[in-house]
Amino acid sequence: MYMTQPTTAPRPRRHLISKSLAAVFWGTTVLSLYACAPYMLVLTVWAAAEGGKTLAHVLLLVGRPAALDAALVAAVWYSLSFSRLSLPTRSAVVGALAFPGPLWFALAFYTRGGAS
Repeated sequence: MYMTQPTTAPRPRRHLISKSLAAVFWGTTVLSLYACAPYMLVLTVWAAAEGGKTLAHVLLLVGRPAALDAALVAAVWYSLSFSRLSLPTRSAVVGALAFPGPLWFALAFYTRGGAS
C-alpha cells in the first residue's frame, strides 16, 4: 500500500536552550535596571537641587561604568559575530556578560540601602 501524500518530519527545535538562557539573562538584566532606575533618578534630582555641584560627580560615578559596560557588550557582540555563532547563542553569551552588574546594584540598593 502506497501513501498518497508524503509525510513531513517534525521540525527540530533549534537553539531552544540558548534562546531560553538569553531570555533569562536579559530578563534579569532588565528587571535589575528597572529596580535601580528610581534610585538613580532620585540621586540625579537631589544633586541638581543641591546646586549642581555634585551632579557632575554623580553622573561620572554612574555614567562612566555604564558607558564602559555598554562598550564592552557591543565589542563582545561584534567579536562573536566573527566566529559565526548563531544569533540566539550570541544573545545568551552577551546576556550572561551583561546581567551581573545591574543585578549587583539592585541587590545592593535593596539589601544595604546603597551601593557602597
